[in-house]
Amino acid sequence: MLTLQSLFVLCAVNLQYSNQLTKTVVVRIPIRNARRCSDLMVFYERMAMMLMIPLCSGIIGLILFYTTQPAHVIVIAAVLCVTSALVPTTDRVHFSHPQSRAAAFIYLASFVMHLGAQIWMTFVSGLSLYFALPRHTFGEVQRILFPRYFTINACLSLTTLLIFVKHHPIHTWNTEVAIQVGGMSSAFFLELLIRLYLTPPLLRLIVQKNILERAAGVGNEIGVHNPGPLKHCPHYLKIHQAFRRVHVFIAMGNMLTMGCTVLHLHYIARRAFSNLGIVSPKTKNMTH
Repeated sequence: MLTLQSLFVLCAVNLQYSNQLTKTVVVRIPIRNARRCSDLMVFYERMAMMLMIPLCSGIIGLILFYTTQPAHVIVIAAVLCVTSALVPTTDRVHFSHPQSRAAAFIYLASFVMHLGAQIWMTFVSGLSLYFALPRHTFGEVQRILFPRYFTINACLSLTTLLIFVKHHPIHTWNTEVAIQVGGMSSAFFLELLIRLYLTPPLLRLIVQKNILERAAGVGNEIGVHNPGPLKHCPHYLKIHQAFRRVHVFIAMGNMLTMGCTVLHLHYIARRAFSNLGIVSPKTKNMTH
């Protein structure tokens, strides 16, 4: 169990006023004789509410910050957008005139940026920072990067998908094109769902863990997880298990989306080789 003689926390709450400068209110909360983990948990719950819930007023604020309705609306809009793009049409777009060339440029640029962001975030940035920064510092960096990463990736996936479907109307599909559309659609919806439904809980759990760990004097280790006295705290262990579970789901979803992106990369490479007149040895043997 934890033994804390006195704990003082400064909580900065930004109060946004229209047409006024942002003001900061500092709250000093003393906690004395917090000898049990349950006492610290009660304190953490109060602090989490102050740190995570923005001060907002009116019905719009309640809808945006206290319900999941915005996420549902975004998902419905995304489904309608993709469905409308798949509506059968007799028009086929050819990349020959300037507008189509611009569409081709945007298509390739969005795909390349998407793949590059996935490789960098998964294999370079995450691993490098984890083994180079204190764990709490790494967690703060991830809190900033995760929402932006999945938001940008979802937008890039949607851009690639819409342009590809516009160039390949549904009545012209073969098995290969159908697989590509399915893969890109899966990548887009996975990234969107991760951003809307898994990332916010993960960020809240990071804040909750950090509050308890800072109170216990742990979290500055690099490349390892050492809970110290918190390993005997059931509340902390519950939060940590929830964090690991959500993080694993996000990691699995990220790897699945990367697989879909690599699948489309293989398709683009085959098309490029075909346009350049490069054929495989198997194709050569079939022609002789």
